[in-house]
Amino acid sequence: MKIWHPYTQEGIDGAPIEIERGEGAYLFTRDGRRLIDAISSWWVNLHGHAHPRIADAIAAQARKLEHVIFAGFTHEPAEELSARLAKFLPPSLTRIFFSDNGSTAVEVAMKMAVQYWHNPGRPEKHRIVSLEHAHHGDTIGAMSVSDDSPFTEAFRSLRIPSLRVRGADDLERMLASQHQEIAAMIVEPLVQGAGGMLVYSAELLKRYRELCAAHDVLFIADEVFTGFGRTGRMFACEHAGIVPDMMCLSKGLTGGFMPLAATVAAAASTIAMIPSMLAFLAAC
Repeated sequence: MKIWHPYTQEGIDGAPIEIERGEGAYLFTRDGRRLIDAISSWWVNLHGHAHPRIADAIAAQARKLEHVIFAGFTHEPAEELSARLAKFLPPSLTRIFFSDNGSTAVEVAMKMAVQYWHNPGRPEKHRIVSLEHAHHGDTIGAMSVSDDSPFTEAFRSLRIPSLRVRGADDLERMLASQHQEIAAMIVEPLVQGAGGMLVYSAELLKRYRELCAAHDVLFIADEVFTGFGRTGRMFACEHAGIVPDMMCLSKGLTGGFMPLAATVAAAASTIAMIPSMLAFLAAC
């Protein structure tokens, strides 16, 4: 059986490095080498490999309950995780939807945004805006709001049509003429990781958020890469002093030990108040 490795040119790349075990920041190969895991295994491993406290907690939970259907059921670990996350999240983000990876968290946010407008009878607001050089995942929806590339070219016919902007001026022009059809904007706050570690200012992030609020467009922060302290704050949005309508979380959520993601959102009534709140603050 041939394993196809992601983001690997199977025809010309050499044999994959065989990893036997991990410890802290190091990976140990089968042939005896010790490697620094400088990419933290695709940016997920925040606490080191084989952390004994995390491993023990997973083993204890596995002996108690491994899984239960979440439709109509709940369990203590989910309730506890939600409560603990709430201590770090902005107070207005009071709704949480669990899934299994960052791409899915993004797709959930996109669906939430479209449904938010569809339910009260505004189905025309269904388009999503993203930034040039964006990368939000590899599933069809997440890939649709990611930048065009040779990787996505083969799937052009499958991708959902989306809008893309290069900066605040570009966004302002687009929202002025097309806000009636735009459901949401999604951004990687401050750092576009897979796009080339492209960094932009907190002021620009704040401007994106203000423009969306002023034009009745939801704002989604994809903190899958930047969340859980990677930028020096718990979440990158904190550098700009903004609160998104939705936030996508994964990677550091489990430190790479398990596949888990979360899409957190404000209650619909809170979202509806944002434009008037910003107008009030601007007048003060």
